[in-house]
Amino acid sequence: MMQMLIDVEMKMYKDLPVKAIFLQNIITDLMLGYAVKEIFYEYCEYIRKKYKVLPGFITQNMPYLIQKLKQWGIPEVVICFSFNKIGYLMSPNIESYVETANNNNADVYQLMAMSTLASGAISAKEAYQFINQQNIQSVVFGASSRKHIEETIKLIQI
Repeated sequence: MMQMLIDVEMKMYKDLPVKAIFLQNIITDLMLGYAVKEIFYEYCEYIRKKYKVLPGFITQNMPYLIQKLKQWGIPEVVICFSFNKIGYLMSPNIESYVETANNNNADVYQLMAMSTLASGAISAKEAYQFINQQNIQSVVFGASSRKHIEETIKLIQI
């Protein structure tokens, strides 16, 4: 069933240069909460074999996800998670995220930060000063114009 759902979703991306396929956080965190290794393993294997790209996970508990992936022997994935200096949408706490990110081997787990502005609670300059001090490989951000994209890219030094 999982494979069929992935294949249906991926049809609209045919012929695009996809580099990773992400499992949404609601599924990732539900399966993580139940510690269902098989789902994580099978998802990763299917994405690697069928699409020849990196499997990705979106989560609201990055430290625990990395802990479990290491325990289960599942390397080479992209992990997307909220990461900001006020701990917005970061469970269990900001300290565990900073520690986990800064001790991470980017060859094993590529880290992708999102919600870096904490839904507008942090200025872009302040947010990316914090992000640029961390071991983060990429950042997802939203922008309403080309000017905003260019301004944000200048602030991100990744």
